[in-house]
Amino acid sequence: MRLSRDKLIFYSLNAYLRTLRVRVLIDDGCLPSSPRVYVFWHGRMLLLPFVFRRFSDRVKVLISRHSDGELAAKVVSNFGFSSVRGSAGKGKGGVSAALRMIDEVKNGYSVAIPVDGPRGPAFKVKKGAALVSLETGVPVCPVSFRCSRGRKLGSWDRFFIPYPFSSCTVKVGKPLIPDAGESPGELSKRIELSLIDLERELEEEV
Repeated sequence: MRLSRDKLIFYSLNAYLRTLRVRVLIDDGCLPSSPRVYVFWHGRMLLLPFVFRRFSDRVKVLISRHSDGELAAKVVSNFGFSSVRGSAGKGKGGVSAALRMIDEVKNGYSVAIPVDGPRGPAFKVKKGAALVSLETGVPVCPVSFRCSRGRKLGSWDRFFIPYPFSSCTVKVGKPLIPDAGESPGELSKRIELSLIDLERELEEEV
């Protein structure tokens, strides 16, 4: 029987991920036992299944509505996650996606958002995650990883691929609590700084 493209990618990716030696560190305030807004750079999403796979029934992943997003959503579903389609910013489904994520959080789910996606600019946080957090009062948790060996692609997001059999640390940092009266822009800036700080911590640890 011929495998569909998403199944072929899933099995290949799963086999590759099994070659990695991965350590996962999660701050106690960011466990998905209660709803959280998880944020990460678009180019640092590859190892997220290691963090959330055992919580996959509690985490919804934001995936773009571009044509490649349809395939990504199918691959993600093979890992046990469901998705919200749209963007983290204005336009291209951003507003409707934010409203859906707010509803999902209010229904008890956590959401995972590539905050500079779907098309950049790289390492600049859009306001979608902040809007969800401010509307629901749910903390924002930064996520990133570092590996002993790997390669950054030449894509806009500088997507990082660990080499097989490398050692990796995936870290979920301290939660950011939305402040009363804080604007989406202000919280977005705090989110951006927290991701930068997390990258520095990982660089020192790995």
